[in-house]
Amino acid sequence: MAVPVAAAPVLKCRVMSWSGSFDEPRVDEECGDYVESGHAGLCQRHYKVYLVFKINQNRIDPLPILEVNQLKAILRRDEIKIPDRLNGEDYKRRLQEKVVQDLPLKDRKVTKF
Repeated sequence: MAVPVAAAPVLKCRVMSWSGSFDEPRVDEECGDYVESGHAGLCQRHYKVYLVFKINQNRIDPLPILEVNQLKAILRRDEIKIPDRLNGEDYKRRLQEKVVQDLPLKDRKVTKF
């Protein structure tokens, strides 16, 4: 005889946030979005906010792990000319150096590429 398996409970994010519209008073309510596995009991949106908080709190520079497209997006966002790719160069490193040069972080730790 097969033993029935209990379904995993559906968890919802319990972060308190304001809700309401422009013409209604704001009310504190639980977020209520679904919690994803491995996200510390938070929905995807609040987990990202939590990660950004931890990165800033610990002054971690994400520059070394960014890919070429992400580095280009950072430069575009701040309307900085993206350098052309030259033959035989380490283009990712060149973009990283451009970000460090043109968009220094306050009290940036020395980043080694």
